[in-house]
Parts: sequence; structure tokens; C-alpha cells
Amino acid sequence: MKNDYVTKLELAFNNFNQNYAMKSRKDAFGLLDNAKGEFVHYAMTLAYMKKRIEAFGSRKAKCLDAGGHLGILSTLFRDMGYEAINVDNMSNFDEVLFGNALKFMEDHEVAYLNVDLMSPELSIPIGSETIDVVVFQAVIEHLPHSPRLILDEFCRILKRDGSLVICTPNGGNVGSRLTMFRKGDWPYWNLKMFYESKIPFLGHHRLYSINDLDRMANWSGFSRDSTNTIFFDHGTKTKGTFLWKAFWHGCYRPVIYRFFPKWRAGIWAVYNKRL
Repeated sequence: MKNDYVTKLELAFNNFNQNYAMKSRKDAFGLLDNAKGEFVHYAMTLAYMKKRIEAFGSRKAKCLDAGGHLGILSTLFRDMGYEAINVDNMSNFDEVLFGNALKFMEDHEVAYLNVDLMSPELSIPIGSETIDVVVFQAVIEHLPHSPRLILDEFCRILKRDGSLVICTPNGGNVGSRLTMFRKGDWPYWNLKMFYESKIPFLGHHRLYSINDLDRMANWSGFSRDSTNTIFFDHGTKTKGTFLWKAFWHGCYRPVIYRFFPKWRAGIWAVYNKRL
């Protein structure tokens, strides 16, 4: 059953696709495919952002959507009342797509900063202690090097009571553990697909466990808010698959997740800047 935030996501994507010449992207990244379950963690972020801005009361709040791509999520933050900034690098977009994305954000009063978050000389052109919330959604796994620079920048620009939302696939998920155990293969990318990919490789360079995230965040000046930590699972199509897969997804996996939540497919966590 869809919740209000999933509906808002659908409307935002449909608006972009229908009105900003992106009809070829009927559903960007399969976000709205319930079987894939990609909407789950985006809905979590929207719910948290709504709760946060309500807690701010009359005070104006500013958020940074780091790696916000086309700015669709940023516009939903703006609709909630945030002063929203999308920071990302669109240099690999064609001119039409880049122009459409800029027009979309301009029409929805979202600021855009063209910054390469993967640069070894990273410096986000935002003043220190000026941002209330940073959203880092499905990005950290794409960094080809240490996330130290970007986490340090987040700590610099966040206010003293600021928070950082990180969402990423779980490097310790049970499926990856079993793949490594059964086959001895690195479980996160098909080797042939990785070998034949274009350079630079835009897929997942590294996946992190919750312990990995905690340690790195701590080194950069953050502490995890355990009350705002969720281990989630993606939906999975079992119709028409092998019987053992249907049995695994329908029976075994839910039992394992109940006793070992840290083995789920994804991590959604909030980190607070230490005072």
C-alpha cells in the first residue's frame, strides 16, 4: 500500500517527465517500481525531513541535497518549506537534459551548485555552519575514493545542531554474504559488466556496513542517532522465478532479517554533528 510520500514522489517524477522533456525516462532508476522497492528509502527521507522542519517551527531551515542529480527530491524539500540547494555535477549530461534540469529547479525555486563531489580538491561554495540538514542519498557508494573530504565538508557547512542523512546499500547484507560464501565472487557487480564498462565507472565502487559508516562519520565529527536508524529491504519479484528463490525471498529471508536486522539490503541513518 502506498503512503503519502510515495504518492508525492510519483507526482514529482511525473511532473518532471511530462513537462521537462524527459518522457524517455518514464521512471528514472526504477524508483516507482514497487517490486524493486527503491521508493522505500526516499519515502523515509521525506518523512524525516517533514518531521525536522516541523521541529524548527517558525525558523527558516536550509537543506543541501548532495548528489541530488536532477533535483526532483530537492523540489519536494522546497515544497515542505526548506530553502533547498542541490549540489551535483551535471557535466556529463547532454545540453538538452542539463537545460531541462536547470529549468525544473528554477521553476521550483531550488538553488543549484555545479560541483564535482568526487574532486580531490573538493570545496563546496557554502559558508560554514549555515546548513540545517544535509541529505546524502544513494551517493556514497559511487565515490571512487575515500569519503573523508565530503564528510569533512558536510561537518563544516552544518550548523552546530545540524544533521546528516545517509542512505546506501548495506555492504553486510545477507545476500552478499551468501554469494561470497557460495561462489567466492565479489557480490556487488557482475565482473564482465564491470570489466567492459566505460571509464569512469559510474556504478558502486564500495559498499559500507553500518559499522563502517559509524567509524567514518565519527572521524569527521558526527555521531549516529540510533533512534533514526533503519535497516530496510527492497521488494523482490518472485513470480516466475525458480522455486528456491521464491522460498528464499518468501520464507527464509524474512526470518533471518527478524533476528539479524543489520543483514538487510539497505541502511538509512541520521548522523548528528557533534557539538
